[in-house]
Amino acid sequence: MFLQVILPIILCFVPVIIGAVVFSRFKIKVIHLLIAILLGLVAVFPISLIQYFIEQTRIFQKFLTTPVFFYFIKSLLIYGLLEELLKAGFVALNPHKELTILQQVLLAGLLGLSLSGFENVVYFMHLFSDATTKGAELLYSQIFLRFFTADIIHLCCTMLSGMFIITLRDKSLRRRWGLLIIAILLHGFYDFFAGFQNSLNWFQIPVILLAVLEVRIKYKSLTLPEA
Repeated sequence: MFLQVILPIILCFVPVIIGAVVFSRFKIKVIHLLIAILLGLVAVFPISLIQYFIEQTRIFQKFLTTPVFFYFIKSLLIYGLLEELLKAGFVALNPHKELTILQQVLLAGLLGLSLSGFENVVYFMHLFSDATTKGAELLYSQIFLRFFTADIIHLCCTMLSGMFIITLRDKSLRRRWGLLIIAILLHGFYDFFAGFQNSLNWFQIPVILLAVLEVRIKYKSLTLPEA
């Protein structure tokens, strides 16, 4: 029971723990880290609830009749647009007073890791329920794989959304809606390619790498003096 269920659930939150420890080195208070983690966990519920009801609507199911087109629109609208908008809303609740831009971006990323950890648990439980003929080793491999895919895309996209929120708060910065749009597109395309069971699945890797690169580029542009 412990090795098959409890330990994998604990492992799902390892990236969150690592993120909290690493980010604490940037002089972020423990209470701020805990608030970001809590907000990430809370954000899962409205996101999941709204996604469920949208997917159940007749309009959504009947309008998109082509499987690939259906999944593409679903990935962009539900996993991209909806999820990133709601995450941005929760990122706005993160502590920000007297914090540097870097600290705010890291807290946003920690929120994303927390949300992803909860999603990993849901994913694992679904996989476990269907894995009566599979061993725990396979389940562990799936969890570790998500550390380098789903967790990273959540981390990066939430950081981009966090940078967007920063531009809304700081009157000295121009509003950069492109940050939010990029987060939406990256998340949408990642989920689209990750859903394939064939060679198209590998296209999620360039999307993840692009997300990491975008965070670096956009952070540098945000911290440089406005022209």
